[in-house]
Amino acid sequence: MLDPSVYLYSGVIGVLIVVLLFIFSLFELKGLVKIFFTAVALILITLHYIIIYNVSHYERLTLYPFTILEETDIGGSISPDIGQVTILALIILWRKELLGLLQGKTTGGENSVPSSNT
Repeated sequence: MLDPSVYLYSGVIGVLIVVLLFIFSLFELKGLVKIFFTAVALILITLHYIIIYNVSHYERLTLYPFTILEETDIGGSISPDIGQVTILALIILWRKELLGLLQGKTTGGENSVPSSNT
């Protein structure tokens, strides 16, 4: 029998998706709103993959880019991988900061290291 916590986590994920869509549609994703959006998204990703792990004990699951293939003895189904979609959304949301990190640039602030142009 499937672990009952899977159903609880699935419900929480549904609520988190609604919260993310609400934030995205009503607010400009800057500052604290951006950080809150990221925190909610990370919780969603974590719960999603906990569910995937728990369900994998009862079904054959195969992860493909942005999709999950679930197979049982009587059939199977394909569903979107909400975790990967959310990770992609976070990468797009933080793209400027990520590009700065990859290029070795700092964004300023207390912890920034002054560059020497000599």
